[in-house]
Amino acid sequence: MNNPPPMQQNQPIGQTQVQTQMHPRPSWLAAYQPQHGFYDEWKSSRGATAEHWNILFRQLADLGEADYRQREDQLERIIDENGVTYNVYSDPENPNRQWKMDAIPLLLGHDEYERIAAAENQRMRLLNMLLKDIYGEQQLLKENIYPAGLVFGNPAFLRPVHGLLPEARQFLFTHSSDLARSPDGNWWVLSDRLDAPSGLGYSVENRVISNRVMPDLMRPHEVRRVTSYLQTVSDALKNASPRALENPFVVLLTPGPYNETYFEQSYLARALGFPLVEGADLTVRDDTVFLKTIHGMRRVDVIFRRLDSEWCDPLEFRDDSLLGVPGLLNAVRQDKVVVVNAPGVGVLETPALAAFLPVICQKLLGEDLLMPSVATWWCGQKQERNYVLDNLDHLIIKPTFPTLGKVRVYYGPTLSKQQRQELVAAIRDFPERFTAQEAVLQATTPVYDEDHLTPRHFMLRTFQVFDHDDKAVMMPGGLCRVANSAVSPDVSMQLGGVSKDVWVVGGEDVVSEETTAYNYLANQSLSATAQVALSSRMADSLFWAGRYLDRSEGLIRGLLVIINAASESRNDQDLQMVLKFIRGYAPNLPMRAPKATTDLNEHIDEALRRIIQGANYPDRLTNVLEQLNRVMFSIKEMMSGDLTRMMRDMPVSLIPQEGGGSILSNTQLYDILKRLLDYMAAFAGIIAENTVRGLDWAFLNLGRRIERSIMLCELLKGSLCQVSKNEDFLMLRLLEFADSAITYRRRYLSRMQVDAIAHLLISDPSNPRSLAFQVTDILENTRMLPHYNASDMKHIDRLALRVYSDVVLVEPERLVASNDAGERPDLEVLLDGMLKNLTELSNELSTYYFSVTSR
Repeated sequence: MNNPPPMQQNQPIGQTQVQTQMHPRPSWLAAYQPQHGFYDEWKSSRGATAEHWNILFRQLADLGEADYRQREDQLERIIDENGVTYNVYSDPENPNRQWKMDAIPLLLGHDEYERIAAAENQRMRLLNMLLKDIYGEQQLLKENIYPAGLVFGNPAFLRPVHGLLPEARQFLFTHSSDLARSPDGNWWVLSDRLDAPSGLGYSVENRVISNRVMPDLMRPHEVRRVTSYLQTVSDALKNASPRALENPFVVLLTPGPYNETYFEQSYLARALGFPLVEGADLTVRDDTVFLKTIHGMRRVDVIFRRLDSEWCDPLEFRDDSLLGVPGLLNAVRQDKVVVVNAPGVGVLETPALAAFLPVICQKLLGEDLLMPSVATWWCGQKQERNYVLDNLDHLIIKPTFPTLGKVRVYYGPTLSKQQRQELVAAIRDFPERFTAQEAVLQATTPVYDEDHLTPRHFMLRTFQVFDHDDKAVMMPGGLCRVANSAVSPDVSMQLGGVSKDVWVVGGEDVVSEETTAYNYLANQSLSATAQVALSSRMADSLFWAGRYLDRSEGLIRGLLVIINAASESRNDQDLQMVLKFIRGYAPNLPMRAPKATTDLNEHIDEALRRIIQGANYPDRLTNVLEQLNRVMFSIKEMMSGDLTRMMRDMPVSLIPQEGGGSILSNTQLYDILKRLLDYMAAFAGIIAENTVRGLDWAFLNLGRRIERSIMLCELLKGSLCQVSKNEDFLMLRLLEFADSAITYRRRYLSRMQVDAIAHLLISDPSNPRSLAFQVTDILENTRMLPHYNASDMKHIDRLALRVYSDVVLVEPERLVASNDAGERPDLEVLLDGMLKNLTELSNELSTYYFSVTSR
């Protein structure tokens, strides 16, 4: 069906025409001048909304510019403290980009909000019906009301979804639209976001920040709450369950921590009380989806996905997807699980849809569109294509199918002669791939830029969800995105855009929110919030975070001891003891034998460099720190803002890389390692003080205690199992490594005794660095773990009890007794047994809790 080239004839949503008198502005606000030809939210507002703008700027005037700047600074500190990021991995210099927010909100009047909400309600119902037709009877395609080329030629149309959903199921549960205001003050829809719309979590976080930065400014405006919308989303997801349960199990599916909006995904999971899971956390058995948890398999009823459709199931969509869940689509087909939104809804994210939506609305709903889309022409139709080619200089040309390769957006007024010729040729060759839209002159809103107010173009993203009555509920607010410069209309967050909180002022359900957006969780039942489960993958990551944290600290401590000991060595015997320490501290380090005693210092320096950056040494410091960063990144949603900042600010870049840059002296290296050790100590302290002693802590602490025990056992074995001539020098290095030198001197003065060393470092349960302390914690933490299979768990319990009893029952004096060959056989037997049992315990924990194949 051909649409006429002229503008669509739907009447846009208007506004009341009551004009209020503007008040004079003080100096720092008076300089504000809107751009000519654009609607400005402050200067052009009408009716009640204009009065709220006047109130807001009188408040800002009373604050003064200095006070406002302080609030902007506070806002940035809160964003930093909360670790709010928008990941831009195409930017190698700053992939974890800090979220940007302007403190001045966007104001929407209550009446205007209600009109937008009514239009969005209609639009969501319409799109849901259209999706049911496309993936069902396809009556609109048969009647040529919607071109088949926009369906079957669209890569986002997923054929396995045809006939997928039972009749009672919805395709859409959540929906977002990007809106812009034209020069006459009317709102237009620029695009729809259906597949995995983002922004809800950021908009809620913006409100949380506004509550903290400007609570006094919010009170007079009767700002509508956003917390009730979170409750609506939570209820809608639970009500979508295919099983009639009081508390169905809902999970939020994420592509993982490298996704650009991962912060938001983890934020929403916490706010809604649902586990955040990756595809690898889920498995399908007998057409039923299960989450692999440390308690065993747990059936999943609803999946709130933030993973694009084509990556969801490698069996039926992209076979190269490592992010999805094999068999997921068949579980949906069998009505064993509900995926929100349903896969395949991205077929309607084509801009070409706007050209046909008015007629489709009449066909399916018998109504006119309450809010029109921007005027659109699909070049797959001859008449429309000719119109586009004749008016190219006044239009924006977009790819019809955004997922089909990298097709750029062309702004007609800015095209050079050559670009215009190339575009015309491309449209003639592949007309169906191009869609033209009218260039909407987007409205502006005030933004504080360094030292003055300036107008910036903006876009408003709305959020809707179907409630239990299948009626769309719109969030009383939204995400306002502002261009990063006064002359640019581009509001992309990837290109440095700025966000704003959106205040819907007046009406019912209003409150000056002085607490966080999680208030509604306090009213939920314990059973609702207790459904958050610890996945096997997350437990695995926590365990290895603990191991890499202690391994990093142990490597740094050992390197400091080596540098310090080498500088204090007075003879070759001392240097030989340093080498013996190195062999115990790094038993797998490839080392050549010294050619002569004069080669000892050079040999120690070579060992230092290999421990730090040796390419053929897997446990080199640079590699271990990289692994620590990787595994901490995988559990970043469980990290506080303090931990996030510690990881970000850790001076790892100061460590010299192999083959790069100048060689540091031992003194310079020592200073860098001391700084790193300070970070490690602070990092461990924050974890110890701020982590609830639950299962998260148990796995993290088990990793730390097992790793510390293994490192200490290897060092003691390499250092003390063979009697040395210069053992006092070596024992002092052991005490320095275990951070126990001061304790030893207080107890035993300065005389080095090997039995006293053995007591302090092996059997003293009061010393946090001793083996006895580690194995006591290991035993306590294993007893915290869920024992859902008693027979399998017995072996883990026995191993934990064995390493505990082997240490606490030992007699230090007997342990260090030497034979005529200068050996300490009892000590060697103990340490060999400990190393074997600790390694086996680590493997058993991995098999039992982290590996689903063993269940």
